[in-house]
Amino acid sequence: MRHAPALLAAMAFLYLAPQYGIALFTPATGIYHDDALYLLTAKSLASGHGYTIESLPTAVPQTKYPILFPALLSLVWMSFPDFPANLPLFKLVPLLAAIGWFIASYRLLRLLSLPALPATAAIVLLAASPQVVFLSTAVLSETTFALLLTLCLIQAIRLPQAPSWQQLATVSMLAAAAYHTRSIGIGLIGGLALTLLAKRQWRQALIFSATTIALCLPWPLWQWWHRQHADPYLSSANYYSGYNVLSNFSFPEKLQIIGKNLLFLPFSVQPILDLPIGGLIGLLCLPFVLRSLLRGAIPSAIRFPLFASMGLIILWAWPPLRFLIPLLPLALGAFLLGVPPRWQTRATLCVIILAIFAAARTTHYTREAVST
Repeated sequence: MRHAPALLAAMAFLYLAPQYGIALFTPATGIYHDDALYLLTAKSLASGHGYTIESLPTAVPQTKYPILFPALLSLVWMSFPDFPANLPLFKLVPLLAAIGWFIASYRLLRLLSLPALPATAAIVLLAASPQVVFLSTAVLSETTFALLLTLCLIQAIRLPQAPSWQQLATVSMLAAAAYHTRSIGIGLIGGLALTLLAKRQWRQALIFSATTIALCLPWPLWQWWHRQHADPYLSSANYYSGYNVLSNFSFPEKLQIIGKNLLFLPFSVQPILDLPIGGLIGLLCLPFVLRSLLRGAIPSAIRFPLFASMGLIILWAWPPLRFLIPLLPLALGAFLLGVPPRWQTRATLCVIILAIFAAARTTHYTREAVST
C-alpha cells in the first residue's frame, strides 16, 4: 500500500497524457466568446496597441476580462506570431497551468491531513474529467485562475498565528493575481479578509486588505476610466447590467435563478464527469461534504473563501459549471474528509472507479474532437 499512490498516479499519467496531447493539438479555437477575445486582446498587447479590441470597426479598450491571462498569451504572440501555427502554444499556457494546479491541489489536500492515496485518487479524478481536459487545452483562463487560487490557499493555510507582513504580502500578491485573472477572485480576497477578522487579527486583516486592494485597484480604475466605451456585450457593463442577480431581474426572477443555481451544485457532478448517474452521485456525496464543513475539517482559511466564492456563483445568472471547476479539488477534499474513517478505503475506491469512468468519457471526447 505504501507505493499505491505513486502507482495510481503513474497509471493515470500513462492513460491521460495522450488524451491531453490529442486535445492540445486539435486545431480549434474561438469555441467560446471568451477565448476569441483573449487571443485578440493578447495580439493587441503584443503589438503595443494596449489592452484593446482591435477587431471592431473602431478599436475599444477591453474592460470585460482582466488582463493577466491575455498578458501571458501575448508572450506567445511576441515569440511566435505565425497564426494558426502557434495555436498549440497558446493552448500550452492553460495546460501548463493545469499541471501546476494538479500538483498544488495535491499539496493542498495533504495539508488538510488527507492521506496520500485518497489525495492522489482525488487528483486523478480531477485530471480525468472531460471538462477539465477541455478547459486545460482551450484558450481559457480557468486553469490559470485555479492554479493561483490554490497557491493562495496553500499560503493562507501556512500562515502562523502572528504572520509577518512579508507572509501577508505573499498571500496578497497571489490573491490579487487570481483577481486579475478572473473577477470572481474577489470572493477569495473577501474570504481571506474574513478569515483574519474571525481570528481577531485586526492588524493583519488591515495589512492584507490594504495591500490587496492596492494591487487590485488598477483594474476597476481602468474599467471606470473607459466606462464610455460600454458596449452592451464586450465591456464590463455586460456584468453589471446582464448577469448580476443583485442589481438585475425582478424579485421572483432572482429567487428562481438562485434556486436553480443551488439545485445545480450537487447535480454538477454529471456534466463535470459526463456520467449519466452523476447527479445521483452528487446527491450521495453532499452529506459528507456538509459534514466536513460543519465539523471543522476544512480550516477557516479555506472555508471562508469557499463560501464567498460559492455565494458569488449562486448570485450569477449564468450556468455555473465553468466557475465551479476551480473549486473541484476543494469539493473532493471536503467529501473525503467528511467520510468516517471506517469508510475511508471504500470512499477512495469509489473515487478511483469514478476516475476510470471519467477517463473513458475523456477518450470519447478526444475522439470526437479529432473526428470533427
